[in-house]
Amino acid sequence: MGQSDPVDSVLRRDLESGHLQRMSDGLQFRLSAYMVYPRDSDIATLKRALDGLRE
Repeated sequence: MGQSDPVDSVLRRDLESGHLQRMSDGLQFRLSAYMVYPRDSDIATLKRALDGLRE
């Protein structure tokens, strides 16, 4: 599991307890993320947030 892997933060407890197992050859599903921000927002901060979502 990589640091930017969403499964790492969402399902960590169940993986560590053994209730779930990660399959190395299993299918991967991406979750959509939506963001709402004001038009007059700081562009540098917005860019950092978007870069973080893309990791």
